[in-house]
Amino acid sequence: MRKILLASAALLLVAGANAQETPAPEAAAAADATAEADATAAGGFDWEALGESTYVNCSGCHQPDGTGVPGAFPPLAGHAAELAAMDGGRDYLIHVLLFGLTGEIEVNGMSYNGMMPAWNSLDDDAIAAVINHIVAGWDDAGLPDGFMPIQPDEVAAVRAEALSPDEVMALRPTGEAADADADAADAPEATATPG
Repeated sequence: MRKILLASAALLLVAGANAQETPAPEAAAAADATAEADATAAGGFDWEALGESTYVNCSGCHQPDGTGVPGAFPPLAGHAAELAAMDGGRDYLIHVLLFGLTGEIEVNGMSYNGMMPAWNSLDDDAIAAVINHIVAGWDDAGLPDGFMPIQPDEVAAVRAEALSPDEVMALRPTGEAADADADAADAPEATATPG
């Protein structure tokens, strides 16, 4: 009888330990809600996974790691963060994704003269998410001070402009760094948008 009691106690201890390791559905839901709230507070919507999955559309030219192809397709890793830090850079990145770009540009001392297609078939969430990914996705060494993730409503506002790729080229920043406080003031406040 004593062996049966000891065996039963051991089983209860093991069962209790397993119950503590596996969260109840309510605890898992609460953890998901907390993670979503953290993402919302950090930028209004959860752009990380969407940005990474949307970038697959870009990787054929700009490469999976954002390094581009010398002389053919410019690098995005590091350069997108530089653009975002320049006066007008935030809007310029949105314009390029929505309307494309035609003309000669120089990136890291190398000239590129081609055409970037418009990706206006993507929705506002995907455009915002992929821009955030190319600015912040590979490393944060070149992130603009006070960079606030681009929001879908910013993309929607720019989408209404309907520019040509040549008109987008005319908007290309010239290299002057933006005032981080002014840039942050131009960015919309983070709102709870489902992501």
